[in-house]
Amino acid sequence: MMAWNGFSSIGEKFGDVSYGTYIYGFPIQQLLLHYFQLDVIGLLLVSLPLTLLFGYLSWHLVEKHALAKKKSIYLQLKKHIPF
Repeated sequence: MMAWNGFSSIGEKFGDVSYGTYIYGFPIQQLLLHYFQLDVIGLLLVSLPLTLLFGYLSWHLVEKHALAKKKSIYLQLKKHIPF
């Protein structure tokens, strides 16, 4: 059980990279396959760190800030558009 506790705290330390990983994983893999003739293992070893890096950057540069503004944007829209 101790291993799961350490694994679940990764998001608290680094941020939520899941959506960025989902968004950028496929394009990164396709670009790598286009420019480099990689086998499956090579593709995994190169694309995984790159995808995690892009997910990390996406969280810290875009997603975190957008989520922080979510409530204020919703309240402003609610003033102008009756829901």
